[in-house]
Amino acid sequence: MAPLDEAALCNLRPALRVCQVAAGSYLLRAGQRPLHLYFVVRGLLRQVYQGADGREINERFYFDSDLAGSYAALLLRGDSASAIQALESSTLICIDFDSLEKLAAEREPWQRLLRSIAESTALEALRRAQELLSMTPTERYRALLAAHPNIQARIPQYHLASYLGITAVGLCRIRRRIGAS
Repeated sequence: MAPLDEAALCNLRPALRVCQVAAGSYLLRAGQRPLHLYFVVRGLLRQVYQGADGREINERFYFDSDLAGSYAALLLRGDSASAIQALESSTLICIDFDSLEKLAAEREPWQRLLRSIAESTALEALRRAQELLSMTPTERYRALLAAHPNIQARIPQYHLASYLGITAVGLCRIRRRIGAS
């Protein structure tokens, strides 16, 4: 992310608020128009879609220091196709997106920040698509464990399986085959 100086940050303070979110709470539901980006100070969130068959499909998990939100819906001023739910009690900084855009219209540091957010969002989407298209479920699971070694202790197996694009039974088989606990 593009660094901001103290003077620039002072302009954003009125658009920020600290939020405490209980495990299981939704910050955003599918079909709602999002108003905020969320900086995860502490906790764990998931971004989830509902499939045509009604099953939930986990697209992404957000950990400490991640920026969460339905960025495409914010940019398009439309409804979100996905929901964002806290998997753990979480402390977040809620950032009013309209205020952030107004600052970007007035000052170059904020334009850089928004561009940086857009770039990181696009790169994450590309990484995820490449992972789903070019890696086996076992490879995706190993990559997830490498990136987040304690993920199994924090996220239920059925959520991990959904994220990997497999069933919980399939994940159990992979874990048994590679010796993961």
